[in-house]
Order: sequence, then structure tokens, then C-alpha cells
Amino acid sequence: MPYTKYYLDFMDTYQRLDDGFYTQLCEMPNEFNDETKQLARELALIQLCALTDAYRVDVTSLLLRTNHTVIKKSKGSMSFVDLISLGSWDVIYESIIRSEVERFTKVAYRAWVNSLRDVQVIPALNIDFTKIIHLEEIISTRNVLIHNKGLVDEEYQRRSNDWHGKSKTVMPPIGIRRTIDNDYYKAATKCVLYVISTIDQEVAAVT
Repeated sequence: MPYTKYYLDFMDTYQRLDDGFYTQLCEMPNEFNDETKQLARELALIQLCALTDAYRVDVTSLLLRTNHTVIKKSKGSMSFVDLISLGSWDVIYESIIRSEVERFTKVAYRAWVNSLRDVQVIPALNIDFTKIIHLEEIISTRNVLIHNKGLVDEEYQRRSNDWHGKSKTVMPPIGIRRTIDNDYYKAATKCVLYVISTIDQEVAAVT
């Protein structure tokens, strides 16, 4: 089964992250203490999520450029002055693409996948939605690591509630720090790789 350029780019960067950073710092015998390894796991998870977000933007742009029906139905609007300032059709088209990509990708991953199905961009997508729910918990963990010093907040609980219910894991209380151990990171990478590869096979088939 062929893959898109964006999947191959994702995998290349992921392999360097996993082999050259995570494995060396967190799994191989070395002089780093537990605190440093914990920080390394957090940084690796943050980078993994950044790669996933970048892939989502790139592949959404590819799909929209391939399926012009979506662009024709764009809900965006421009004034006459905006059109004049943009100039050529190519510039206008790129502006519409950017706007639609932002609209499609500013939502949670579950809503993103559903929107691609709804507009018939990848109608044949067959994906385990439990994995999408897991991915949303991973993204929520990334968000508290970046924006809340790793402390669980109400937003984390709201966005990860379905995953904790499905996985029968205890919801961490507000104010508790999310701890990224090796098992969590490995489960996160397994989830991300499944989601990306499953989506990409369908994207490659329609582009």
C-alpha cells in the first residue's frame, strides 16, 4: 500500500526522535537521573504531538487541493477590496486553501476525521475510533505539559473523559501532575503510528 510524501516525512522525523533522542536518553544505560529522563520523556511526547499536528495540516491541505468540491463549497467570504488586494487567482486560491485548512484542523481529532468523512474527502476511511479517543487524551496531556506546568486542569478532564472511560483508567484529579513513564510514551507512539498510517493509506488512495 503506497503512502503520501507527508507520511514518509513524518516517519523519517519520528524515527530520529525515537532512536536518536528517546532511546538514547530514556532507555539506554547512561548517567542521567530520573528527573532528567522524565523531562526527556515529556519533550519527546510534545515533539510527537507536534509531528502529528503538522501531518494533519499537510494532509488536509493535500486533500483539499485534490477535492475541489470542498473549495467550491467554502463558507469563507472576501470583500471586493480583499480580492483586489490579493491580485491573481493563484494568490486567492492559496488564501482559500489556508482558510479551509485552518477551519478543518482547529477542531479536535475526532471532529476532524468526521468532517473529512462528511464532505466525502475520504469516505472509505475505516478507523478504530478508540484510537482517535486515545489520541485526544495524548494531545490533552501535551497541552497541560506546555500550558499548565503538567498539572491536570478542567480542560484536560473534559477532553480525556471518554478515553479514561473506554480504557477503564482512573481520571487524574485536578492539580495532579501528569507523569510520562515509558509505558505511557510507548502506548502513545503506538496509537499515533496507527492513526497516521491508517489515515494515510486512505489519503494516498484518493490523491
